[in-house]
Amino acid sequence: MDETKPIKVLVVDLSFKESHDVILPHVYGSLRAYLHEFYHDTSTKIAWLPPIYRWQDLSTPNFAEADVLALSCYVWSIETQLRLAHEFKAQNPNGIVVCGGPQVEQAGGIYKDIADVDFWVYKEGEEPFGRIMKSLVEHGTAATKLRRAEFEKHTPPTRLPTTSPYLLGLYDPLVEENRSATITAIWETTRGCPFNCSFCNWGSYTSSKVREVDIERIRKEILWFGEKQIGHLYITDANFGILPRDVAIARLLAETNTKTGYPRQIWANYNKN
Repeated sequence: MDETKPIKVLVVDLSFKESHDVILPHVYGSLRAYLHEFYHDTSTKIAWLPPIYRWQDLSTPNFAEADVLALSCYVWSIETQLRLAHEFKAQNPNGIVVCGGPQVEQAGGIYKDIADVDFWVYKEGEEPFGRIMKSLVEHGTAATKLRRAEFEKHTPPTRLPTTSPYLLGLYDPLVEENRSATITAIWETTRGCPFNCSFCNWGSYTSSKVREVDIERIRKEILWFGEKQIGHLYITDANFGILPRDVAIARLLAETNTKTGYPRQIWANYNKN
């Protein structure tokens, strides 16, 4: 890695194979927006490569340009992501691999000894990833690897960014290149869940404080969904409807659909009784 040049980051964020929609890569946008707001100096020294988010894009992955490979791992993608980590290291032995996502935490650390992965990120990934990138920019690869244990500690964001990946234009090229398909956007208006249900497989956000996304950001994003003709919207909140403001959010979604015809369908996890 040439530390005098921008660090090139490639995010691989694969949706589940069974989907017929094109699902915009939520992790890619979340990482970029978070670093843009809270690690701005670091973000100016990063060159983000086009993300890999469709399974068909895996046929000829080219890792030669990337310095950092960021892998978002779910139950449907963990084995593929680990294979990509191995292929990346074969092409780029000095590159950095960062693995995070729900499956990393659910697995309870059983992957931690895999040599192809330099950093495992547990639970929320924006803050650890920001600190890893800051260290790479300021201290280089060798010094950053020595601090692996520090970076792998869970450090949740104290607040969610007001910066929106949608409004930054990060998804505009992806929307245009998939215009002939139905596009699904992954969207959160809150993060966290106050409940601790014994049957729940939600992950790391249960029994935790509910943090709200800025309402002005939410309003502008809803208008963006209508303007960009986003066909499907998946609200990732653990309990949509738990807050009084959720009624206003639902009404604005309905109004936007009436005016533009989009989003055509919305999925949500609703508040528990």
